[in-house]
Amino acid sequence: MDLLIDDFIRLTEVDMYTSNMAHESLELREMETTSTATISSDSLALPDGYISLRSIRITGASGYDLRYKSPDALVHRGGTGKPKYFTITNQIEFDVAPDQDYTCEVVYMKKPTALSSSNTSNEVLADFPNIYLYGGLWALFTHADDEAQAMKYYTRFSDAINGANAEDEAGRYRTAPYMRITGVTP
Repeated sequence: MDLLIDDFIRLTEVDMYTSNMAHESLELREMETTSTATISSDSLALPDGYISLRSIRITGASGYDLRYKSPDALVHRGGTGKPKYFTITNQIEFDVAPDQDYTCEVVYMKKPTALSSSNTSNEVLADFPNIYLYGGLWALFTHADDEAQAMKYYTRFSDAINGANAEDEAGRYRTAPYMRITGVTP
């Protein structure tokens, strides 16, 4: 049974980071990661645990943000130069091969460490245990060929992911607190 539980957890984790008709990919503030990389060719490998990209910035005294273009819209310029645009395929691709090595800051959403016998908790389990509970039950009932129960728990699983994303987004974009001064001010 332990092997099945590990499989159910793995299926839950794969689905929670995949957007589909029922839910978006789980993306919480705790999953936002910043890494540094060197652009030395017209492409860069996706970072480990990559879910989605928030921004790429060339760092240094004359730093600037690279702008995203869809894979179909990115025009690869010939020769070399300063990259201005990027796209995401199975890697990060730039509009031009760099004329020198550029250090960049990559801000992206990273999957938390997967649960296992050696890693018994992560940010998702700590903050939203219902996601793992409903996802595990969905996988269990799918394995048992009980479609009605599987759908019931998949709906709850999707609702839990959507709720976690909504709660996180509300916390990220709520109005900033303000200070009210009463009495006489100088």
